[in-house]
Amino acid sequence: FYDTLEDGYKVVFAHEFFHLMQTNVLLAVGQPANRWHSTFIEAQATFASSLQYPELELAPKSAYMRAANRFLANRLNTSYNELLKDSDHPYDATLYWRFLYDQYQDMEILRFALKEMAQEYGPDLVSAISGVMDRVFVRFDGPYHDFDESLIAFARAKYALRLENGRCADRGLAQCNGVYFDPGNRYVRPRLEAKRHYDGGPLTINGAIPASYGMDFVEIGLNAVTPEQPLVIRFQAEEPTSQFSIQVWRLAPGGKAPRAITLEPEIIRETLDGAQVYLIPRVDTTAHDQLALIIARLDPNEVKGPDGNYIITVTPSH
Repeated sequence: FYDTLEDGYKVVFAHEFFHLMQTNVLLAVGQPANRWHSTFIEAQATFASSLQYPELELAPKSAYMRAANRFLANRLNTSYNELLKDSDHPYDATLYWRFLYDQYQDMEILRFALKEMAQEYGPDLVSAISGVMDRVFVRFDGPYHDFDESLIAFARAKYALRLENGRCADRGLAQCNGVYFDPGNRYVRPRLEAKRHYDGGPLTINGAIPASYGMDFVEIGLNAVTPEQPLVIRFQAEEPTSQFSIQVWRLAPGGKAPRAITLEPEIIRETLDGAQVYLIPRVDTTAHDQLALIIARLDPNEVKGPDGNYIITVTPSH
């Protein structure tokens, strides 16, 4: 997958050397067991080689880019436990660690995560990872205070790859504002769960995120909306065990892809009846002609609530 044998050796060496660093951290903690192999050990080492040799690993056919794009194309709703069992593709969770590094610009966050992982004895990754990462974010100063916040931002950065202005070409990561560094447009556009057009009457969209920490992306066209018409978007989970974050981004036409008209989407807040409701007092189709809904499942209850069903309704407000 590399142009020369030397390039391949460089990437392999960086990957395997990082495994030595990981082992050193685990030995220092006193728990050298190689736990959560795919989601922590291999995924972190795959990211590390992309940091050491970005000119090689941000190329289309590199090990890092193939794993990252496989995740974007096929893994948005794959259980973390399933990732652990997939011996053919043990590197696909690398995208999350690349995202965290891009936001924190410090490899220490990976070291903290390894230390906390080593001290977590729960056998189930899905129920344990939230607590592990919550402890990491408490110990490490940065933009996120807990795992939920990081997942919400992770979902936003992934959806942004669908946008004309959703990638960063500036090597100064502090200027990337929560999106991926991707000057060569190497990341694939993540798939949509649904794309619908609102025609003025009630619109209902049924969806499901069966895996904890999974994500759906929904786009709604507004071309048929009467100018200045108010709209209400209502999101309702069908299972009390499922908890979701919903972000809404207003989009305008771009050159080859839509453009976000604000730096970040808005987060829909929960109402007293458990629904999440978003009101647009007046739709201005001259400023935006599309809405993106970024949906992330935040609970660890995929066994208790394996369906993760939800309903989205879009109605005119009176």
